[in-house]
Parts: sequence; C-alpha cells; structure tokens
Amino acid sequence: MRNWLNSGEVFYPALNENIIYSGRIDFSNPKGVTMYYPSSYAKFRFRGSVCKVVLENKKVWWDNYIGSVIDGEQKKYKLIAEGEQCIDLSEGLDDGEHAIMLFKRMDGCHSLSIKGFILQEGSEIYKEDTRVTRRIEVFGDSVSAGEVSE
Repeated sequence: MRNWLNSGEVFYPALNENIIYSGRIDFSNPKGVTMYYPSSYAKFRFRGSVCKVVLENKKVWWDNYIGSVIDGEQKKYKLIAEGEQCIDLSEGLDDGEHAIMLFKRMDGCHSLSIKGFILQEGSEIYKEDTRVTRRIEVFGDSVSAGEVSE
C-alpha cells in the first residue's frame, strides 16, 4: 500500500472494530474489506476535520463512483479506472464530531476494496450508535441487484 499520510495524520485499517459494515462484504483479507453489492456501506463517527478513505477499484468497465453521507450531506466521488487511490471526504468539515457513511454506488459486477481511513492525529473512530434491527433480502434480476443504478 502506498503511503498516503501527510504530516499530522493517522491511518486506521478498514478492519477497525468501531466501523460498522452492511451489505455483501468480504472480510477475509486482513489488508482491507471488499464490497460487492450496491449500497454496501461502512459507517462510523469521528472527531476532527480530516477524513480520507484509501480504496482500490476493481473490475472496471465504465465510470464508477462511491458516495458518502457526512453529517446528513450526500456527495459522490468518481473513482480512477483501476488501482489504489486516496479520496478526501472532509471538504468543509469543522474540527468537531462527525457521522460518516461511505457507500458503494456501482452495480454488483464491480468490486471495491477499502484499505482504511485517514484522520488527523489525535482523532479517533467511534462506533455509530444506530444499528439496523431489520434486514431485507431482495430476489430478482439485474435491476434488483443495482444494474443501471446511476
């Protein structure tokens, strides 16, 4: 993994116990988690003004995106075709406590590996207070799996 850290920043691996994941996700690689299905997500809280994600886009056939919801504001980020990259999610954040959800905005034939998150030194990742108590399973065709979701 490339060193994406700037001075005063700390890397938190994707397998941090305080990050809540939901969706079709592979946890077998100790160097990161891989998301397969659309809308799979990682969710946590943190204190600080810096939050970046280190990830790797795989199986690319056209433009791919990830999305984030930080403190209720949704954004999307275009991914590079293939390979590892670092995306700064913290544009406009103050030095306070924030809730983040990072989610997959591409269909099920693409995969995305999250290596970890970068926060400013002295920050911590906190577990999000809310966990879903109900689950939904969808059976169907490619549209049900998120094909042409963009």
